[in-house]
Amino acid sequence: VLGAGVVRRHPDFPDIICEIETYRGCPRLAHCSFCSEGLIGRVEFRDEEDIISEIETLIKNGVSRFRIGRQADILLYKTRMEGFTGGFPVPNPQAVKNLFRPLAEMRDSGLIRILNVDNANPGTIVNHPDESSEALSVISGAVTPGDTLALGIESFDPEVIAKNSLKVDRTGAVKAVAVINEVCGSRHEGIPALLPGINLVHGLEGESMKTFEENFSALEEILGMGLLVKRINIRRLLPFPGTPLYGRAIRTSKSIENRYEYYKKRIREEIEGPMLKKIYPPGTV
Repeated sequence: VLGAGVVRRHPDFPDIICEIETYRGCPRLAHCSFCSEGLIGRVEFRDEEDIISEIETLIKNGVSRFRIGRQADILLYKTRMEGFTGGFPVPNPQAVKNLFRPLAEMRDSGLIRILNVDNANPGTIVNHPDESSEALSVISGAVTPGDTLALGIESFDPEVIAKNSLKVDRTGAVKAVAVINEVCGSRHEGIPALLPGINLVHGLEGESMKTFEENFSALEEILGMGLLVKRINIRRLLPFPGTPLYGRAIRTSKSIENRYEYYKKRIREEIEGPMLKKIYPPGTV
């Protein structure tokens, strides 16, 4: 709140979007091999009142676009860190409501023009579907239509999943995508309110030539099921100091690099292209 006025010094002000931190750390018991959130230690949540107060002060300083981000999993905001299943604690849907309902009111009153949200963990959705669906319903009712809920799936290859302590297997990943489509996919202003995004990482331990076939096959399955994915991020591994993968010599052969480029192009053309045409059919404004 005290520093909110600094936004006025931004060279693009008022055409900016402010990302608002909700908590630090990852509530999951285990952590992905490459992720820095596990290094933070104890999970620290900000109170709903503090977050809302910061946003209100930013609005007074001329900001109208916000992203509720900087958290490992928005569905686990203010989880009580109990009732673990598969290493994931039970979500606290009431806390999510306490945060997003005032934001929805600010959106409806015109104070907020854009409201986006960041990461959700597919493992939370798979292990706690009822609580996750309740939280998802509130979030999708608050964001501005056309938003993306990023899922850190990273890989659909069973070997890569096992060696890097990833969150879900292929079946679980597809289920998470399906739940988000069902709960959040209704169209508002002509477009789905909130759709999943899929993050994939190239260069993880255990990766092989078949990894890319596994990834493409799973995405093809999702497309074939009629499910929608807003976007697919395909990134190269950049290990953070202190994480299990940092300092390990994971050699990537030229043939694997070529395979990666080949499948990245196929995903763009054969999965993302058709998917975007479904999301934005002719006549969509």
